[in-house]
Amino acid sequence: FTLGGYLKRHHADPMPSETLVIITDSDDMAYGLLASAGPQPRGLIVTCPGAGGGPGPADPRGNGGGGTYGGYMVFAKLARVLPQRGISVLLLHYPNGCPDALQPDGTSTKESVARTAEHLKALACWYVESVQLPALPVAFVGWSMGGPVVIEAAAGLLGQLKIASVATIAAKFLLVHEESPNKLVHAGVPLLLMHNSPGLASERLAQLAGGNLRPKLFPGENHGVESAFDVLKHWLP
Repeated sequence: FTLGGYLKRHHADPMPSETLVIITDSDDMAYGLLASAGPQPRGLIVTCPGAGGGPGPADPRGNGGGGTYGGYMVFAKLARVLPQRGISVLLLHYPNGCPDALQPDGTSTKESVARTAEHLKALACWYVESVQLPALPVAFVGWSMGGPVVIEAAAGLLGQLKIASVATIAAKFLLVHEESPNKLVHAGVPLLLMHNSPGLASERLAQLAGGNLRPKLFPGENHGVESAFDVLKHWLP
C-alpha cells in the first residue's frame, strides 16, 4: 500500500479537524480519517467501526454515517481529546457507508472482517512509517464487527509494529481465528472486552484469550455501550 492522497476537512462538530487519508495498491483502497497530534506523537489509536450503521461524516448524529465515529460518538470523542495528549487517532472510514466487502456482491461477513483487517493494518503501518517512529505504541479499538477486525489486525502486526493494547466494544461476531486473542495475551498486549450484557461473543472471546480474562460489562446499556468512552479515555495510553 502507498499513500494515495490527503483531503483536509473541517468540522466544528464532532471533531475540530480531520484529514482524509487514502491508501491504495493495485486493486484495493483503504480510507481513514486522521486526527493528528503533530509531527512527534507519543502514540497512535486506530479505530474500526462495525458493519456500517452509526454516526459518521455523512450523518454525524444519526445512523446513516457508516459508523466511522462509533457508537455514541466514542471514536469522534477520542479523536477530539487524545491529540491534546500527544496521541494521534486514525479512524477507519467507509466512504460508501459500509465495508466494500458487504456491498451486495455475495461477499460474506467473514470475508469482510478479513479484508477490513488488512485495511486497518495498512493504515496503521502507513502512519508509523509517515512519522518515522518505528517504535511508536499503537492501540486498536473496534466496535461491533470492528471488534474481531481489530483483534485480527493487531495479532497480524505483532513483531511488525509495537502493539500497545486492543479494546473491543460490543464485539458482535465470532469471526476471529481462534489463536488470535491468545496470541495477543501471550505477547503481553492488554486486551479489554467491553459489552453491554453477558453473551456468547464476549464470553467466547475471553475464553479464546486464555480463560483468565473477564469482559467488562455494562448492564442496561445498548449495543452502542455509552460508557465505553469514559473507560477508554483512562485506559488507553
